[in-house]
Amino acid sequence: MLYYLMQGIGLFGAAALLIAYLQISRQVLSTTSKHYHLLNLLGSCLIVVNTAYFEVYGPLFLNVIWMLIAIKSLANKH
Repeated sequence: MLYYLMQGIGLFGAAALLIAYLQISRQVLSTTSKHYHLLNLLGSCLIVVNTAYFEVYGPLFLNVIWMLIAIKSLANKH
């Protein structure tokens, strides 16, 4: 059961990142938008959980950095 929950978390995280990218591509959001960075933060956090569970370290490392960039960008908004 936990296996399927972790798969779902990873898929939801990937969807959040893809939605953020789609919204940028369609010019619905800008790269400075708070919503864009929140979607990136959500997606990367969920993928971190997924990849940590499955011990897949390449995407884990990538998404930790992605998450830190999103946090820094959101912190600069205030």
